Formats: sequence, structure tokens, C-alpha cells
Amino acid sequence: MGARTPAADAAEPFRPRHAWDPDHVRHWLAYLSGQILVLGEDTRNVAWWRLARYASTGMVRLMVSLVSGILVAILITAVTHTPSVGVATGLLSAIAVLLMTRSWFTEPPGHAGFQVRGRMSLLGRTLAAAVVAGLLGALVGWLSSGHKPDGALKIGVLSGLTYVLTVGLIRWVEHPTSSTTARSPRSTWRADRNLTLIRALCGLGVGLTVAAVGLVAKLNPPAVLAGGLLLGPLFGLILGSHHAWLAYTLTIPRLARRGRLPLRAMCFLDDAHRLGLLRTEGPFYQFRNVELQRRLARDHIFERKDSP
Repeated sequence: MGARTPAADAAEPFRPRHAWDPDHVRHWLAYLSGQILVLGEDTRNVAWWRLARYASTGMVRLMVSLVSGILVAILITAVTHTPSVGVATGLLSAIAVLLMTRSWFTEPPGHAGFQVRGRMSLLGRTLAAAVVAGLLGALVGWLSSGHKPDGALKIGVLSGLTYVLTVGLIRWVEHPTSSTTARSPRSTWRADRNLTLIRALCGLGVGLTVAAVGLVAKLNPPAVLAGGLLLGPLFGLILGSHHAWLAYTLTIPRLARRGRLPLRAMCFLDDAHRLGLLRTEGPFYQFRNVELQRRLARDHIFERKDSP
């Protein structure tokens, strides 16, 4: 791959888009071949979302949960002026994020779909659940505001709207990617990334709504706005059942630091496909030459044995 000059011209589909060192290319392909055999789930397919399983997840999940908890603690303390409440809320948030991110690194990719046909029952269940969330919120608002109808109405509407914009909408648009309908590995990667963006935007909408209510209630304006802009998207990202792109994004830098794969892993896989080293089958890359794959896998196993 390194000997062939890269070209950005789409009219040259068999030229790589980037320059790669040949020794690195062999090392990376050997690593992929070896990992496929080590996992033992599928000895043919190289799936970009399975790269998240090639590194331990405990430390990165802990870091994500700690950052989330600290952020929540700071913002809640700034709004309530009660450090104990902020610390307790931050701790609970960190634990929740730690538990919810456990499945991220094994989830398959998904995509967003907005079709209505055949999904009216889901729409009905979503609206019914939103009404229940609104009624529960109204009850909390009524109790916390000293039995004032105005407080009950505001919290009730906010609760119902929050449910619709997050749980309801995310459940509506999320679809698993089928290996029989996926056009290419890159298209599934982009689709899951776009789904992640939609979830973040849904969370941002909720965050801004909560911030608006906080401003009307004359709470600390900077803290309320910061909370809406930061915690809203974070809340949206955590929800849902497809986090393959997020898991990939959290994993590749660690693999790159260890020299296992390049930081632009998808670009590398795409170039390997353009040069005929890999082929594509739906959302998967596959080694075009099985004997080459086996030889590279043996090289990887020998490298692991020789490494200290």
C-alpha cells in the first residue's frame, strides 16, 4: 500500500486515498487477522464495531462515568448552593453512567429511520407513556410547589415533553442495521454516527427546555444554561440501544497508542479495500486471500509470544 501513490480522484477507485507505511500495514493486518481468530466468533468478517472489543473497557467506562459525575456535581451545586446535594447527585449519575455504558462495546450498529407506516402501535405506546410521565411530573410539581396548580402544570408539561423528546423519539428513530441491507462498512459507520448525533440533539432539546424553565424560576442563569447545554446532550447520548460508533471512537485512540491500528482506522480499511487486500460484504470487510489471512494471523500470534 505504501508503494502506491495515493490519489483523491474518485475516477481512480483502485488508488488509496492516504499514504501508509508498508511495514505498518502488514502489522495492522496481522493484528486484525489474529484478533479475528482469538475472538473465534467469525473467522471471515472484519467488522468495524467489533474493534471496540479489542481493548479492555473498564478504565474508559470509569473515566467517562467520573467525568459525567463531576460535571453533574458541579452544576447541581451551582444551582442549589448545596454541596451535599451536588455530590450525592453526581455520585448517583456516575454510577448510572458506569452501568449504562457496560453494553456499549458489544452493541451492533444502528441507523435512524423516520417511517410511520407499520409503527402506529409504537406511537400509541409512546404517547401513553408520555402522558403517564407528565402526570407523575405534575404530581411532583404540585407537592414541591406547595399545592400550587401552576407549579404542577409546568413540571407536568416538562416531564411529558422530556419523555417524548428523549425516550420516545429515540425509540422511534432507532433501528438495528441488517447485514443483508447494509450497502457498505463505511455507510453503516456513518449511519450509526448520524444516529448518535440525533440522540445528542434530542438531549440538547430537553436540556434547553429545562434551562428555560430554570430561568423562568429565577435560578442561577449561568449554571442553568451550562447544565442544559452540557447535560442535555450527555443524557441523549446515554439513552438508546446502539452505541457502536461511540464505542469505536473511544477504543481506536487506545489501539493507536499501542500501535495495533492507525488512528484513522476506517480510512485504512477503506484503502485496503481499494487495493484489493480486503473486499466488502454488506457491512463487513473480508480478507480477499484466505491464505494471506492465515499467514498474517500466525505472524500476529508469534509477535505476541515474542513480546515481553
